[in-house]
Amino acid sequence: MSTTDFRPHATVIMAAIKAALPASVGVYDYSTVPGTNNNAGTVPAAFVIVAIERRYNPNLRVTAQAGSTGWRVTIRCVASSVNNAGLLMAGVATALDEKHLAVNGALTTPIQSESNETPEYDSGDYSGRSFYTYAH
Repeated sequence: MSTTDFRPHATVIMAAIKAALPASVGVYDYSTVPGTNNNAGTVPAAFVIVAIERRYNPNLRVTAQAGSTGWRVTIRCVASSVNNAGLLMAGVATALDEKHLAVNGALTTPIQSESNETPEYDSGDYSGRSFYTYAH
């Protein structure tokens, strides 16, 4: 897989988040949440959705090594209350903030928190989003 393929990044990011959260909390991409998108099962009481996308950053041209690509991670934490969604967001921050993760045998730059959105009511549950960036 090339360095522009988001899938190895998603696998590593999702594993890091899963390791930092209680075993009862699922970590999914948007297409695999149980009970949604024609997936079998029921929607979990608490879960995290991860989306990874390449991003343009002109600073990478100056500061990163040749061949590195910018990445943006969007995390949606869904739970039954604002407090529980916030606890998931804190767990994600523990998993990712300032961490170097190995993707395809090479370390990322430190993962940086870009911003957070406070959990709010969202289709029967509460969800909040966090955004992170890094280069690889």
